[in-house]
Amino acid sequence: MQAQNLAVSIPVFNYDLVINVNGWLSANRGIDVLFQVAQALQDDKRILFLCYGKVDGSIAEQFIQLENVQFLGHLSNAESIAYMFLSDIAFTFYKPISVINRYAESNKWGDALRANCVILVNEEVETAGYLLKEKVAISCPYLDADALKNIVLDFANNKEALHTFKKNVAEYVKRMPTFEEQIHDLIVESNEKN
Repeated sequence: MQAQNLAVSIPVFNYDLVINVNGWLSANRGIDVLFQVAQALQDDKRILFLCYGKVDGSIAEQFIQLENVQFLGHLSNAESIAYMFLSDIAFTFYKPISVINRYAESNKWGDALRANCVILVNEEVETAGYLLKEKVAISCPYLDADALKNIVLDFANNKEALHTFKKNVAEYVKRMPTFEEQIHDLIVESNEKN
């Protein structure tokens, strides 16, 4: 709730598509592939890569210097989620070279869904299957920068497709209680049994 209230005080971005890139900005989290996409789309003034978090490595340094990237530095958790409310897509790539990355369960997914963001995840992340099935996420192979660029352009060119995905997110969130709500329900149920 704090993040949602904070989001109201932040000026809205004047872009057709805002892609949220936050957290650990490194080659292990797809910044190398996203750099290729952002670099190729620098002349497309409709698209913003909104970025904040820990910059790790030369590619990440180059990424945050691009014209179509707005780097906000380090933010508090509430600020981070507030900016998610002002975004359309949450970028959540995990380099699939390790088992732990193929079975990642990103904390960003829950934040993104509550902020009505579509999740963009690489297809090698097996735990994202339920999100893809619900059509609240979209994926492509980790190393396929062209496929990633096409996804970005498809959403920038087709606002109806983005709207459909965001509608799916809103409907999914209504059906899926938050962690706190689930814990509350378990406590109430436990108390009723005692």
